[in-house]
Amino acid sequence: MTKTVTDGLASLRPPGYDELVERMLDEAREEVTRADAKASILLALYVALEVVLFTALASKSWIPSSLAGGWELLFWFGWVTSTVGLILVAIAVYPRVANKHDELITYHGHVAACESIGEMQEGLRAAATMDPTRHEEQLWTVSGIARTKYLHVARSMWFFFIGATGCAIAIAGNTWVPTVVVFFSSTGN
Repeated sequence: MTKTVTDGLASLRPPGYDELVERMLDEAREEVTRADAKASILLALYVALEVVLFTALASKSWIPSSLAGGWELLFWFGWVTSTVGLILVAIAVYPRVANKHDELITYHGHVAACESIGEMQEGLRAAATMDPTRHEEQLWTVSGIARTKYLHVARSMWFFFIGATGCAIAIAGNTWVPTVVVFFSSTGN
C-alpha cells in the first residue's frame, strides 16, 4: 500500500481532532434530519392549502376572475409565488440516494448503487482501511447537504409567505375596498 500526503498530515493533527470531527459529523447528520422534518411539515401544510384552493376553483364556488382589475393580477402573482415556495420545499425533501461510488463505500447511497454483494463487500473492505480523512470528507458533504436543505426551507417559507399574503390582500382588498369606498362616498353627501 502506498503512502499518501494525507497519511503524513494525519500525524500532525492535534489531540482530540478526530473525536471533534466525528462529533461534528454526528451533529451534521442530525441537522439533515431536522431540516428534513421541517421541510416535510411545511410540504404537508403547503399542499393542504393548495388543495383547499384547488377544491374551491374546481367547485366553482369561487373563481379568481371574480376579483376586480388589479386584484386578480395580485392574486395570480401570489399563487405563482407560493407555488415556487412549494417547489423549493419539495426539492428540500427529495431523497438523494443514487450516487455512484468509486471504490469506497461511505454511506447507504453507495451501498444502494452497488451492482452485486461482492462489489459491496469490496467497497466496504476498502473503506475500513481508509485513512481518517474519510470523516472530514463526510463532514464536508453532510454539512453541505444540511445547508442546502435549510436554504431551500428558508426560501420556500419566504416565497410562500409573500404569495399567501398577496392572495389574502387580493381577496380582502377586492371585498373591503369597494365597501369602504361606498361607505365614505355615501356619508360625504
